[in-house]
Amino acid sequence: MTEVDTHQSNPDSSAPYDRIGTAQTTGGAAPPPIWCPFPISVHPDVEGLNDDLVAWARNFSLIRSPEHEQQVRRADFGAFVARVHPDAQDLRLLAQWYLSAWLLDDLLDEEDIATGKDATNLIAAELRDQFRVDLEPPSSSILPNPLASACSDLWRRTAPAMSPEWHGRFLSHHRDYIASTVRDAQNYRDRPLDLGNYIRRRRINSWGQSALDLIEVAGREEVHPDVTNSDLHRSLRTVAVDVMSWTNDIFSYRREEAHGNRDNLVAALKASQSLTWREAVQAAIAMTETETENFIRACQDLQNAHPFYNVPPQEWRTVTQNLNAIGCWLAGSLDWHRNSGRYRIDDT
Repeated sequence: MTEVDTHQSNPDSSAPYDRIGTAQTTGGAAPPPIWCPFPISVHPDVEGLNDDLVAWARNFSLIRSPEHEQQVRRADFGAFVARVHPDAQDLRLLAQWYLSAWLLDDLLDEEDIATGKDATNLIAAELRDQFRVDLEPPSSSILPNPLASACSDLWRRTAPAMSPEWHGRFLSHHRDYIASTVRDAQNYRDRPLDLGNYIRRRRINSWGQSALDLIEVAGREEVHPDVTNSDLHRSLRTVAVDVMSWTNDIFSYRREEAHGNRDNLVAALKASQSLTWREAVQAAIAMTETETENFIRACQDLQNAHPFYNVPPQEWRTVTQNLNAIGCWLAGSLDWHRNSGRYRIDDT
């Protein structure tokens, strides 16, 4: 991984935290910025991306009402994808993937869906059936729900350009995400929070591994399978998923609390360690910054192991580019969370 300029971390240290979820901890004080040393870039095609996303969602009947469309626009998902994939060759395809994941998350957060086991199981089954390596549509003549139809469209537009090895990896990650998200909606919504169990589950239900797979789609370059199948690479991806997931938790905990959902790192820290909300936020920030340091060390460990891999120099450059892209993803996500309207309390 290339050297990063830590002096450029948190360039917007005066970000308007009072406009977003983490601003008003108990007592009204805003938390300090989260340290992230990677550069922030924005894709040049960001303009008009939100309009394209709304049009795509309407085409698949994913926009439920004018109020729902307003929420989607206010979240500014286009700005998020333009920051986490600043060099993507097909930015709109990637943005649609992310929107589909967000819409599933929101769908399962709705009380009538989250508490209905049959409904959530049906959603999971329909989503699962859309992803086939042979790209053949499911044999059932029953039309799937709109979100499943949208995912089928995304898969058929994504898979042909990628290798069978990538297909298997992405499908494994995406199916685990669907299963974990649906299971958690059924089983963990009202249970006492256990920090260790929460961290384990969050690594799966965050969609983080799928997002990391999409980095290869963005650049149309795949990491050599000898690397993706190694423990060194898997471990650094796990650490990166922790950073991206916990960052989201820090910014979203108040919105989720307003929805009655405490399945969140901040809430888990508060419950397990008898902290105040302010203390729990500070603890979550410290964990996130430590895990960012661990990610940097994990990237260095992989780079130092290069002589032990049977990977030509040209293909190893793809490995390095992938690690840098993960760092940019983490920085872009943090930058978006600072300003997005998705986690403002009045949006609940």
